[in-house]
Amino acid sequence: VGVALVVVAAPALTRSVLWLFHVEEYTHQEIAELTGKSISFSKTQVMRGNQRLRHLLEAETSRNHEEITPWLSPATAV
Repeated sequence: VGVALVVVAAPALTRSVLWLFHVEEYTHQEIAELTGKSISFSKTQVMRGNQRLRHLLEAETSRNHEEITPWLSPATAV
């Protein structure tokens, strides 16, 4: 759910660039041509989007680990 919120909250053009690059496998050159932006704009949007997603996934993983850890602790075993 968290990842979906980050993607939805991203500006429309950023979402488009991420989709074209990761899902449709367009090159930065192709994305630049489609969006009317520069190649460096495409690269920057992908980099920033990846960083945001990575940060969110790391936080989500950490939170899930904290929720699971008490269940795995030998002290709580009966």
